[in-house]
Amino acid sequence: MDKFDLDLSEVPQTLYRVQYEESMTTYDSDTGLKARGNTSMKFYMKKYFGEAVEYHLNWRAVDSVFISLFSDREHAENWMRKMGSKTNLKLLEIDVKRLQQSSYIFKAEEIVNHFNLYIKEIARKSVSKEYLVANGIPSSAIVEVIRATVISPPIPEDFTSDSLEDRLRALKIG
Repeated sequence: MDKFDLDLSEVPQTLYRVQYEESMTTYDSDTGLKARGNTSMKFYMKKYFGEAVEYHLNWRAVDSVFISLFSDREHAENWMRKMGSKTNLKLLEIDVKRLQQSSYIFKAEEIVNHFNLYIKEIARKSVSKEYLVANGIPSSAIVEVIRATVISPPIPEDFTSDSLEDRLRALKIG
């Protein structure tokens, strides 16, 4: 486990968390983020580390000690859009410099590759941009909270100005 624990200087300075009420991670503006799993890190990680990461990344219905964060804001916003029906959906911006040095933080891709973990297709696309923080993130590290309603919908890949003009003509607006 310790060989995967990153120094804060090895982590992008800004990470993003997609948070919603039904999440296994709780959020309170006064205390921050807290993982639902509360097992002693040293024992848990030494004995079940790979399995715990696999369960977490595959969204197994077990309490996890990990909190997922993304290194790419656009990816986090897209992930958020896919979860549009969740309650109280928001994007949290995390300033890594404000995490405590004692925080356990891991790059998901390194662990998946090292242990050759099975990750479902839907989750596999995110692993290269995902970091896992154990136990909690203090509110002082959460520098911005963005509600889902502020995030604009994506522009369709097939969108062109010509297609907009065609649509407006069809509606007799243009």
